[in-house]
Amino acid sequence: MDGLTKLIEDLPLPTPDITVWGDFNFPGIKWPEGGTVGDLVMDNTADETEGCDHTRDSPKECEPKMAQKSLWSSPDTKANDATTTASNSPSVTDASSLECVVNPPVPSELGEAECAMLRGDAIGTTTYTHRWVLNTLLTITKGLPQYLIPEEKPSENNASICPATEDDPQTPEAGKSRTARGGVIELGEEVENAACQLWDMSAEPDVVGFLLKLEAVDVLQLANDIITLSRAPRLTEVIVGVVANLCCQGEGCERVVGCSSLLQSCLALLHSTDDVPTLVEAFRLLRLLLWHVTFRLPPKERSRSSLIIALRSNEALKEALVFMLKNSLSDTLLNSLLEFLESLMYQWLPEEQCYMAAQYSESGLVEGVVEVMRHFLKAYEKNGRGEQPPAVQRGLLILYSFVSTPAVQIISSFDQYEPLLEPILVSYVEHLAKTEDVSELTEGDVPDQMVYALGLCELLVPTMRNTSILLAIGKLLALTHGASHHYTHLGQSKDVVEKVQKHKSERSRRRSKRSSRSTSSQEDTMDTDSQDHCSRLSRTNSKPRGMEGAEINCLGEKETTATDMETRKIHKSRISAANEESKLLERDVTSKPDCSDSSSPTVLQETKKEKDTSTKLNNMIESLVDYCVRVVRCCPDLCDVFTTLNECHVHEVQLFFKAVKSREPTLVGQLQEQLLDTGSHNRLVTILSDMYS
Repeated sequence: MDGLTKLIEDLPLPTPDITVWGDFNFPGIKWPEGGTVGDLVMDNTADETEGCDHTRDSPKECEPKMAQKSLWSSPDTKANDATTTASNSPSVTDASSLECVVNPPVPSELGEAECAMLRGDAIGTTTYTHRWVLNTLLTITKGLPQYLIPEEKPSENNASICPATEDDPQTPEAGKSRTARGGVIELGEEVENAACQLWDMSAEPDVVGFLLKLEAVDVLQLANDIITLSRAPRLTEVIVGVVANLCCQGEGCERVVGCSSLLQSCLALLHSTDDVPTLVEAFRLLRLLLWHVTFRLPPKERSRSSLIIALRSNEALKEALVFMLKNSLSDTLLNSLLEFLESLMYQWLPEEQCYMAAQYSESGLVEGVVEVMRHFLKAYEKNGRGEQPPAVQRGLLILYSFVSTPAVQIISSFDQYEPLLEPILVSYVEHLAKTEDVSELTEGDVPDQMVYALGLCELLVPTMRNTSILLAIGKLLALTHGASHHYTHLGQSKDVVEKVQKHKSERSRRRSKRSSRSTSSQEDTMDTDSQDHCSRLSRTNSKPRGMEGAEINCLGEKETTATDMETRKIHKSRISAANEESKLLERDVTSKPDCSDSSSPTVLQETKKEKDTSTKLNNMIESLVDYCVRVVRCCPDLCDVFTTLNECHVHEVQLFFKAVKSREPTLVGQLQEQLLDTGSHNRLVTILSDMYS
């Protein structure tokens, strides 16, 4: 602390010309008239009143989205950094006003020399000065003793504070007993304001670099001391948030991963505290570190990283995750936990040639994820509107990561006694089937999510109880094969069935009337033309054989002309359509840009996009086909399957049986024989007969 105070006093104070500044003032700083070092003071109230409302109940958490593997985005952007933290606290909603308060622009009328004099000891391009940051740190360190556990004070040696190492990941349990023994206290206003100011400052990359390069105080060691010994949950939350902001930069991630004591202290928080805001910030920190390990480290070094070693061998962490999944009532915490698990399960371990999910393939984790999905799905069904909650989608990704692990047996037998997972999957697939355009199914992460959902549905086919999912499967098959929703499925209500049957009977009556009219008109024409026909025959007797044969051929052509009129019209329409397509192709070929044309990158992008769309569509079709085959082969009650298929549109039924026939040709024949033997579902028998004929 003495070194920090001496460093602040030794900082040079610029002596700018007040007349040059005009009305420009730094927020939170009172400049003395004489410009001496001793007269410079910090005005913390300015920051509080002008936009910082550091409240416990309204944290703002925003960070780089970390979905599955390639879906993560880099946190090395200033926008992400600024929105990641903002100290959980600013209440200013207007972006322009926030920028004006925190980081106002330099007046344009000033020259370079005047700007340099004006900036003084400002950090980088921000208006945060070295003195401001150091004073904030000094305020925090002065108030620390009353918030730390009195029995064990912070020491300069990391090992004496947190002796946990990579070989002993269980030692952070001592933090739990120390916290319980010391009791929980509220954080004072002065220290809380200073800590939240530091949280705000750490959103800037320049400030992050300045904090990491400080020699007077080791910021990471200070954070380790606070996290390990703090009795104030609010102080722990803010400091963990500051460390997370440091990890938004590559240098910060390297330093944190390299500091084993700090890493173990952060992991110990997951099973040593029940404070929800602190746990949310801890999960955010771990997601950022996982992103760093995945995308910044070479593949060979990932499995040797201290973070991966700690996550892979920490049994206490696994128990804490299962406990939170099954017992937490906070939606915010559950969402953060699922995001962390999604990032963790898909960590590739090169040495073991498997994902991290293989290390967590336990029944408790699978059960906990399913319970969380059911919790969010109930809230969604209660509202009945909008998209399905992201927690359900993340849960699908997490469960699918266990497909190639021993936990797959747990998933396949999960609904053996009670349907728990199947209703979630059915609801999700039915939600996807509500779309009216196949292009909506190929957007974003929807194709992957459908593949994951259908893969999990395949595992549950042996215990299948709800065959209504086949209605959604039929719709998806029709959509992926180019059909548009000009038809809908037959409902189970009697009114709908009666209306359809009535419509069919009326249509059949019209057809019978038309056929009777056409036959009567043909009989009339035959009666009136009988004399002419006889005279023609008498005249043909005197004609040569060649002329007779020609006339007979002409008569035959006249008779066939009327019957083939519709077929010729169809052929003509097809030929005209083909001609139009060939003309369009010729236009495309003639108007195709050269490789040197400036529009060629756009064409390449469109071509790549079309290929990606085609690949996604093929993956969805393959998954649908696999599921159809699995249902026919492994479903315990085929009678229910046939009953549900009988309610589908004829095109959907044909696509279903074609999918099965493409993989198991003999299986469709066996189904047809089974239907003929039972004498039920004559509609399906007719459709199968038409397919084979």
